[in-house]
Amino acid sequence: MKIGELAEVLALHPEVEVLGKELSKKYGKHFLLSVLHASARAIILTSLRERLGSRGALQPMMIVMNDSDAAQYMYADIKALIDEHDVYYFPCSHRRRQKIDEALTVQRTEVLTALLGERREVRGEKTASPIIVTTAEALVEAVPNPQVLEKNKISLTVGEEIAISMLTEMLLNLDFKRVDFVYEPGQFAVRGGIVDVYSFAHDIPVRIDFFGDEIDSIREFELETQLSQNK
Repeated sequence: MKIGELAEVLALHPEVEVLGKELSKKYGKHFLLSVLHASARAIILTSLRERLGSRGALQPMMIVMNDSDAAQYMYADIKALIDEHDVYYFPCSHRRRQKIDEALTVQRTEVLTALLGERREVRGEKTASPIIVTTAEALVEAVPNPQVLEKNKISLTVGEEIAISMLTEMLLNLDFKRVDFVYEPGQFAVRGGIVDVYSFAHDIPVRIDFFGDEIDSIREFELETQLSQNK
């Protein structure tokens, strides 16, 4: 039996039907899912999500696991079952000795952006109703409120006119560091009519190509090769 066929069988289970009805009543519902092993929990949860979507009640789903290892296993299982752009892992931003990890900070910011309802068109990602896998430790860590996030955001589009000097000033005001080549979040580089920015909102840096004061293109690029990739 293929995984898709197994998911269809489990989705027809009476208890899954009851859970679907309860979750579709109103927002804010929560429940404890137990007595399931291995990937069965992921299959049940994705089946519930599909069921809610078919009823027009699709909403963000947060799955809280016991620890980071369990959360990452759950995250991997769900990614294998649905569009990977619809599932996020929300980690704690600290590693051992309480040091901030830049990569984990980026992951947390991506989740917050998704919860604000933004849609990233770069790779056709749909973030309006994400599945978020996390732990209690990550949830108790403070996050900025939506107003602060909105205030500290720069939005740019192709065809928009903005002087590179003005963009540079905006980035410096947000405590970005100017470097020769970006290699970690919080950095930007300017070379002629090209501005590279590695923001905390995405795990891949972007290259903004200017024609005078007009933005000619915005592309992701690989850090190792420095070659542009997706628009």
